[in-house]
Amino acid sequence: MFTGQRQPEKGGGKKVVVGYDLGEIVSQISFCSVEGGEAETVSAVAGTEQYNIPTVLCKRIGVNQWFYGKEALKYAKKEEGILVENLLTFAQRGEDVIVEGESFDPAALLTLFVKRSLSLLGMYISLDQVEAYMFTVENLNPRVVDVLSRVAGGLGLPAGHVFFQSHVESFYYYMLYQPRELWKNDV
Repeated sequence: MFTGQRQPEKGGGKKVVVGYDLGEIVSQISFCSVEGGEAETVSAVAGTEQYNIPTVLCKRIGVNQWFYGKEALKYAKKEEGILVENLLTFAQRGEDVIVEGESFDPAALLTLFVKRSLSLLGMYISLDQVEAYMFTVENLNPRVVDVLSRVAGGLGLPAGHVFFQSHVESFYYYMLYQPRELWKNDV
């Protein structure tokens, strides 16, 4: 996905496109102006350059309280919660996830993770500035598209403004839109 070095000013009426790289181990969120320009990557920890968000949830033991990312790992390490990994794989398989004897819909858990992690955007932009969302995954197949469509629907994202692509396709478009002088050496 993209990486950025500065934290842009929040607000303004500028429309942006959000790129969400949903990985099995870590995820990243980036955004850029619809008009183009340099993409900015959201930091998982405010004021740092820690862009990777662990793709995990953790249910606090005995209560219906869920944490995501680094906080989930912290609670699991302190043995105060049950860690749920492989969210995308579980959602693709459609198998319920059992935590503390309770059954959870894997697509709902993935939706919870994406929703919580997208809240990080609020430090950078207003969500009403978002024109479109692009979800990128390692392998895009009909089952993944179905799962991601359910996630987008669960988040209330407008269907005509949500798109999906594979990492290979993302890299292709990245290279395609580089300056022509970089197109040497058989890129």
